[in-house]
Amino acid sequence: MGKAKNLPAALAEVTQFSHTSRDIGGITWWQESEGRWVSWIGGSTLRAMRFKDSSDSPEYWNFEISGHAPSFEEAALLATLRN
Repeated sequence: MGKAKNLPAALAEVTQFSHTSRDIGGITWWQESEGRWVSWIGGSTLRAMRFKDSSDSPEYWNFEISGHAPSFEEAALLATLRN
C-alpha cells in the first residue's frame, strides 16, 4: 500500500515520479537503481548490473538476457547472442 493520505495526494505523487532512461543502440534502457539497468526486446529481458568485488579491484558490468522461446533450438540460438 502507498503512503499518500488521499487520492489527490496519491495522484500528485505519481505524476511527479519519473524514471531515468538512456537510448543505446536503438534500445531504451531504464534505470532500476544505481548501477542497475533493464530493457526489454519482445519477450526477452536484458539486464546490466555494475559490480565491484573489493576496494582495490576494478568495477565491471555483468549482463544477462532471459526470456522464453517456443523451442530448444530458438532458446539455444538466443542464448548465444552477446551483441
